[in-house]
Amino acid sequence: MKKLLQYQLHTTKRSLLIFYSILIVCILIFSGSAAIILNGEVKGSSSFSGIEFATIIFLFVCGLVSFSETFHMFLQNGITRKRMLASLFLYSTILCAITSLIDKLILILGSFMETRIEGLSFTSLFAMVFPDFIQHQNPVFLLLINFLLGFTLYMSFMFFGLFLSIASYRGSRIVRILIAAGLPVFLFVVTPILDTILDGKLYSFLNKVLQIFSGFKSQNPFIGMASFLIISAFWGTLAYVLGRKACKQQ
Repeated sequence: MKKLLQYQLHTTKRSLLIFYSILIVCILIFSGSAAIILNGEVKGSSSFSGIEFATIIFLFVCGLVSFSETFHMFLQNGITRKRMLASLFLYSTILCAITSLIDKLILILGSFMETRIEGLSFTSLFAMVFPDFIQHQNPVFLLLINFLLGFTLYMSFMFFGLFLSIASYRGSRIVRILIAAGLPVFLFVVTPILDTILDGKLYSFLNKVLQIFSGFKSQNPFIGMASFLIISAFWGTLAYVLGRKACKQQ
């Protein structure tokens, strides 16, 4: 299992390095452009918020591309589907933990830059969603909760991407088309049309559901963690059921 994990993490290391290099460079460039040197003082006005969204997209894509090549390579080396899937889920979990930790380190760097550049602010997704909860809380405790919330949120999206990857691999050409084209069309074309027909009631309902299960309405991040863990388990279970009967394709 250790060698399987090392292989998968090694194949992702370069992509992870490129992603965070680009993210940090963008932050430094925009921070530098926002800063104005005036009379020996650094002044500026710029705000960064929700950088976790970029990580969500990155991990979702990692989930989408993580199955096919790994599946073929592992089968060629006589590794069972059960071990392969177990290592794939463990790899995904570790990667989500690593990215959540890196994101928190970036936010700590951002907090340091705030003290050097007047008007510059870094706001995490956690602070945006739970402004009441963070009041009068221990900073170390908040950092831990922020890490755990990001970790569980990232897992829910990566496991969803992994499920789509396995479903696309096992499905027919029609299934692949539905996943590749049908899902985006449904989300970005059909859903807005339905919302318009229903006079905005669809988005209003979805927003209320999201507020409840994310913990935003009650300002309780533990509800959000529990919801994301359940979602991760749901997509992970479906991915496992599909993956354990997958056959090698030419």
